[in-house]
Amino acid sequence: MEKHKYLLLGLTCSLMFVTVVAIFGFRHKTPPKSPSPVNSREPMVQLVLETVYTRCHHTDTVKKEMKTFHWSSYEGWRLKRQDGTVIVLQQEEPSLCSVCMREEYMGTHAGKVVIFHGRPERSGPIKEIFPLNVNELPEAEAHDLEKGIIFHDQREKLQLLEGLSSLKDG
Repeated sequence: MEKHKYLLLGLTCSLMFVTVVAIFGFRHKTPPKSPSPVNSREPMVQLVLETVYTRCHHTDTVKKEMKTFHWSSYEGWRLKRQDGTVIVLQQEEPSLCSVCMREEYMGTHAGKVVIFHGRPERSGPIKEIFPLNVNELPEAEAHDLEKGIIFHDQREKLQLLEGLSSLKDG
């Protein structure tokens, strides 16, 4: 009887071992694949930030690439459009753009000599109007004013105005 107990115990242990091996040991496991560089990359988000300056109506654009996008970082911006992984946000700034704040040029408006913010190729709003009629100036100077005359400081601006005034008077 004692012998049967050990035999039964041995048989039970063997069955348990075979069951455990059958369940866990013979399961075919494939080693994890190393991710390929092409497939493992999540698509990058291209963020385009457009700032519209309401005083000169110019737009500055900044592009950024990022892995994730969080709205909380862009409070005050509005969604202009989203195409797949490209997100375009826009905000309005009630001021002049950096070019219009920093630079000025002389030109014409409504037949008068005026100072504009900005550059001739990126014109901003009128800053000053002078009582000089363009049609009273020689044709070459009037043509230069139509194209825009860039000056770099206050002294140069005053010299240009004095020169144009003397041409009108002379």
